[in-house]
Amino acid sequence: MFEGNERFSKYYNYSLKILLEAVNKKIETKKIDFQFKKNNGEKRRIVTTNNLTLFIKFYDMKLDDKFSYPPIL
Repeated sequence: MFEGNERFSKYYNYSLKILLEAVNKKIETKKIDFQFKKNNGEKRRIVTTNNLTLFIKFYDMKLDDKFSYPPIL
C-alpha cells in the first residue's frame, strides 16, 4: 500500500481515498439509502471527498483519539 514507508502504513492504514472507498462500499453492501441533490438537480449516491472532509471537521474527529492517531513527530 505505501511502499518504502512502513512506519506510515503501520499507523495510518486509511488514506482519504481508501476511507472513501470503504465508506461507499459499506453504504452499498448495507443498502443504506444515502443520496443528495446537487445544485443542478443531479442525484449523488456516493460520499465524496468534500462530504467526508466536512463531516470530519464538523465532528472534530481529528481531535478525538477514537477516530485518529496522534501525530508522530
